Amino acid sequence: MFSRNGKTSVSLVALLMATQPLAAEVSWSGSIQLQPFLDSRKVTGMFDNLFNAGPAAKCYDANGDDMNAQVQFSLNTWSSFLNVSASSEPYNGWKPSAELGFDFVGAMPSAGAMGQAQLGSAFVMLDDVMDDYHHITFGYDTHPIQPGLCQPEVIGYGFGAPIAIFSSQPQFRYKFTGGSCDGKFGLMVAALSQGQLHASDGPEGTTTKYIRQAIVPNLYFQLDYERKKDGQEVSLCGVGVDYKRLVPRIVDSACNAACLDCLKDMADTGGVKCCVANASTGGGDCCQGVLPCNTGCNPCSTCFDGVCTNNEDGNDGSACGTNCVQPGCLKFKEHVDSVSATFFAFKQWDSVTLRTQVIYAQNLAEMYGLTGYVVTEEDAATGKRKYAPTQSIAAWFDLSSSKQKIVPGIFAGFNKTLGSTKKICKFDSCGQPIAYGWIMNMDYEVRVSPRCVFNMGDFSVGVEFEFSGAAIGSLDEKAKVKNAQFTANYRTLVNLQYNFA
Repeated sequence: MFSRNGKTSVSLVALLMATQPLAAEVSWSGSIQLQPFLDSRKVTGMFDNLFNAGPAAKCYDANGDDMNAQVQFSLNTWSSFLNVSASSEPYNGWKPSAELGFDFVGAMPSAGAMGQAQLGSAFVMLDDVMDDYHHITFGYDTHPIQPGLCQPEVIGYGFGAPIAIFSSQPQFRYKFTGGSCDGKFGLMVAALSQGQLHASDGPEGTTTKYIRQAIVPNLYFQLDYERKKDGQEVSLCGVGVDYKRLVPRIVDSACNAACLDCLKDMADTGGVKCCVANASTGGGDCCQGVLPCNTGCNPCSTCFDGVCTNNEDGNDGSACGTNCVQPGCLKFKEHVDSVSATFFAFKQWDSVTLRTQVIYAQNLAEMYGLTGYVVTEEDAATGKRKYAPTQSIAAWFDLSSSKQKIVPGIFAGFNKTLGSTKKICKFDSCGQPIAYGWIMNMDYEVRVSPRCVFNMGDFSVGVEFEFSGAAIGSLDEKAKVKNAQFTANYRTLVNLQYNFA
């Protein structure tokens, strides 16, 4: 379920069952938010640091002053969101509904995208209303490794990451539930891909191509038990296992880069003819934008003027070939597998609500976890690589009052990186492992953030004080963090929010 701070979900449906259209009951809702916040130092973050991942590492100038020890202030409305929801009458025992939602933080990494609508959810649900056994969801939704009931109630946009994890992904999932009306067991299986906002890192940056090249979808399995009272969930606990395969490269990335550089040069200068160039292996002079024929720099071995000369590919007067040939390039069969596991729980009493989760993570960078993967070996003759995921363990809890008008709460958690699952035999020119992920040099982070929300009808004021302390260093030969220095950030955040429906 797409939500902002777990308070409001977003929805839309327009669904046909068989050939008979079903009337949908549609409703709109949303929220306008203003969030001023003050940081005691620079932070590692995104979306104008609205998403705060932790304090920036200490960095000293010539006088020994920490250049990142700089107080910062921001004021924005990007976490505002808009939603529309609908559901239809059951048809042949199945009740269709769906959700669609947007916020306005834009897309990464361009800061110029701030304020643009970002898709948060777009999915359809089919629920078995005859015996309540079968539940199907397909579309764009949050990864089920973090159930909606177990999402931290923090006010800040980051949802507790990188200690708590989150991401929204294209997916199909099926859940079977069985038991009494008050207590039910659930068994879920899900197949997921990745969206650009929540994608894995790799040799070509953050992109969805690594999981697309793997063919195998991200698979998730979950077993849970849920209890209800008067139709409302009062407790939930469960375990989940996540499997993911990535293919970082199918050819040498240096070869791809040479070809792309030549194509860019040609586009920049408007060149349309082939020319002489020493580019038999994909490098060489691009002749001020004019692309060479029949070389690694020319992905499709084609002269752009359609006619070859002796100075081009030796076939004077003949049309250039159309077969795609890249001499000097080799196709690889590489992959990296990762397995993550979680335990989660939710419990609501008369006066307080508890949410908690423990996560063993491998390569969950797309969920903003402190993990990724490293190159462990490289064949000197072919350049083919082997990889291994890095690991971390995280635990957090969130306590909040069950009151309606004045709602105090607190989030606290801890994340520790554990290094690579295999020995590393390949290093860069600085002696560092070749690593792909998100904030790979953070050894651990601890976070405590008390809060209080004052609800006044549709308008609310929230105040949150967040302490984030992290040890940041460099990676050793096992992808563990060494020479780590502890630093801390104190954030004070105010949220002014108006909800409408």
